[in-house]
Amino acid sequence: MIEQYLWMVAVALVWGATNPLMKIGSRGVSRVAASSQGNVVSKFANEMKYLFTQWRYIGAFLLNQSGSILFYYTLSNNEISMVVPITNSLTFLFTTVSSHYILNEPCTDPGTISGMILIAVGVFICMSAKAQ
Repeated sequence: MIEQYLWMVAVALVWGATNPLMKIGSRGVSRVAASSQGNVVSKFANEMKYLFTQWRYIGAFLLNQSGSILFYYTLSNNEISMVVPITNSLTFLFTTVSSHYILNEPCTDPGTISGMILIAVGVFICMSAKAQ
């Protein structure tokens, strides 16, 4: 049972840690969007061209997609009613923590801390209720 939860935590950790990395890799895309001429489709194509020529973005994106593969593996071996809420809620927690360390974004305000505590308590309740 613990192994199943570790897979869920691993998925959330990969997704949460790669979110700030993709943010770093996508820096500059707003300049591309602002300088693009034409319709919405051409602007979107220019943004995609920019993103997929940035090695930092591509690396983080591929790592993030490996988390999606882990997610489907975890989903195939566990109940969807457990996997989805646990991985998605923990992803928010790991994104906040990794953004603090990678992007130096503050996460010490009371709302953020209480939200992280509530997520952790909710995940613990889900896991302990299923273990009974």
